[in-house]
Amino acid sequence: QGFGAHGIEFLDCKRAVLDHSTARMIGASAVVISGGDRKNLVPSNNVVRDCEIEQTNRLWRTSNYAAIRLSGVGVTVENNRI
Repeated sequence: QGFGAHGIEFLDCKRAVLDHSTARMIGASAVVISGGDRKNLVPSNNVVRDCEIEQTNRLWRTSNYAAIRLSGVGVTVENNRI
């Protein structure tokens, strides 16, 4: 709660899982997650599920930071309350 910029960052990961977590009052994106090989379409198998995300973009209100920001291949986002 109350992070300055992004809440949680998983960068260039494989099999990272964020499960049953709460993020609120975040400056930009609550979760930034990337991984996998786009060129060869190798999935990262990263997962964000059953999380509760509230009040993102608190510092940069005029920007369009997504609550969950994705990049890469094979990221699953399921059953989250945003």
